[in-house]
Amino acid sequence: ERELVKAFLGGDEGEDVDGYFADLFSPVGEIVRGAVLRAKSLEETCRVVNGLASEIRGQSAERGKDACLRMARNDGLERAALYLRMVIKDVKSYKFDASKDFEPGDSNDPDTWFKPLRDVIVALSRAYGVLKAEVFDDLAKQAVGELIGKVELGAGAGGGKAWAVANLLRTREQLAPFRVEFRSVDRFLTGGDVSTAAKSLIQNRRSLFAIEDNALIGFAQGVVGQVEEVEVDLGDSLDRCIRKLCSEICEEVVAAVIGPGLAGALERVNGYFKEQVEEFRRHLDGATVDILVKPIKRRIVKACKDGEGKDGKEGEGGGGDDGGGKGVVQD
Repeated sequence: ERELVKAFLGGDEGEDVDGYFADLFSPVGEIVRGAVLRAKSLEETCRVVNGLASEIRGQSAERGKDACLRMARNDGLERAALYLRMVIKDVKSYKFDASKDFEPGDSNDPDTWFKPLRDVIVALSRAYGVLKAEVFDDLAKQAVGELIGKVELGAGAGGGKAWAVANLLRTREQLAPFRVEFRSVDRFLTGGDVSTAAKSLIQNRRSLFAIEDNALIGFAQGVVGQVEEVEVDLGDSLDRCIRKLCSEICEEVVAAVIGPGLAGALERVNGYFKEQVEEFRRHLDGATVDILVKPIKRRIVKACKDGEGKDGKEGEGGGGDDGGGKGVVQD
């Protein structure tokens, strides 16, 4: 066919042939581009982009058609990134619904998950392998950052810290297959000190037009400031957030049980502490609950032992504790 086209055009230049094929396939490109623009969701867009990628690999010899398909595919990639940014925006503006957001979620049933978490994981799973790796990593980091912030807000809005820990653990678990590079270097420009730069300019006004150590250049550098780099590891931030919440849970439970004193501590263990453990079990699996409860028990036992020793010294020969601390230690 290419030989016939060359004969028809009356020349041997490949550019003429390519131009002819580009003109021939331009209507095809418009039709395909229309299919991309008609896609109303991230899922549809990614399906069209994957189809175009397969077609491009199979038709690479036809340059005109290949160029049209690549243009349509690039439009699809931009549209997919736009849909993913819309998901991130929705997470940021999400309003909590206490009637359903703070209920326990089943790890095997995404429909029961916290909605922003479900939306982010579903969107990333659809965009993974479709968007370029660097684009995907950047948008994934933005999505996870917004999600962590939203979960932290939910902990104080009625969800509780156990609910927040459960969602952050689920986030970390669901992100593992994507192999996102969470480490990045953020660069920002620090503002310079105008007054200091101006004083330096006045003091060095004799070198305004000097070739070396020019005062004007020094003034400009002083006003603009410098570029600083800060290494950010979102994965490490996620882990720190989980540890922080677990530590706060431990401190709150121990303070509630031991804070008022050893008197009545056994009743508080059988009441408040057991209620908290049941709340943990609503949101967390058994292994995670054991990991969370063990340090709480150790702290309570240590506080009771320390209290018994102190009371024994102060009450030697009379007085002392009512036995509540001993009961707690035995439990």
